[in-house]
Amino acid sequence: LGIKTRYMVHGEGEPAVLLHGLGGSVASWRANIEPLSKLFKVYAIDLPGHGASEKPDIDYNLPFAVRFLNAFWGEERLGRAWLMGISTGGLVALEFAYQFPERAEGLVLVGSVGFGRELALFLRLMSVPLLGEVMSVPSRRNVSALLRTIFYNPDSIPPEIIEELYGYRKSPGAKKAVLKALRSGVSLTGLHKSLLMFEKAKALHLPTLIAWGENDRIAPATQAHRAQQAIEGSQLHIFPSCGH
Repeated sequence: LGIKTRYMVHGEGEPAVLLHGLGGSVASWRANIEPLSKLFKVYAIDLPGHGASEKPDIDYNLPFAVRFLNAFWGEERLGRAWLMGISTGGLVALEFAYQFPERAEGLVLVGSVGFGRELALFLRLMSVPLLGEVMSVPSRRNVSALLRTIFYNPDSIPPEIIEELYGYRKSPGAKKAVLKALRSGVSLTGLHKSLLMFEKAKALHLPTLIAWGENDRIAPATQAHRAQQAIEGSQLHIFPSCGH
């Protein structure tokens, strides 16, 4: 698609593509890449509009994310690969697997969006014009507040993560890209009904692991059970004392 994209490749074996969530980057997987690389050839991507990848002024919606991922698949000649997605990365993984089942070996969904309209209030408020612009002004304070919502134990937030995400957030085009991505799928009432994945998930016949934090304040853990019911044969693991 002509968008400069940062991605990291680690390990050997079956390919696994790692997809971060809204406003995230490969940093979302920093504790997972090395362990996963012992089992897979890991491709960790900064999706367009995020991290160190380019942030053109385009529509950052789900169809675009799937087109991008399909182009990436072709460039890397991946064949079949595992898709591992956090939050909205899980939504992208699900939609991609539904549209291109021949390319999906299996799924790992971590706190995935798509199994309920319930979302954190601050995300719904950010969908409101002007209010969202004020709420998403890049600052260390805002990044720290976001991470305290995501992490169950704020004391476990690595200080370097705050600096890294703040650096990405203040880069040109980052704020607009995140707001466009958010508003393409979220309103004051929650996730758009068009992004609920129940029926598409039922059509998937892939090995699937669903992982969720018991204390997820972004997408409540009740959605994990809905995901397990929708995806036949899926395994569910809920981590106690764990956030998003």
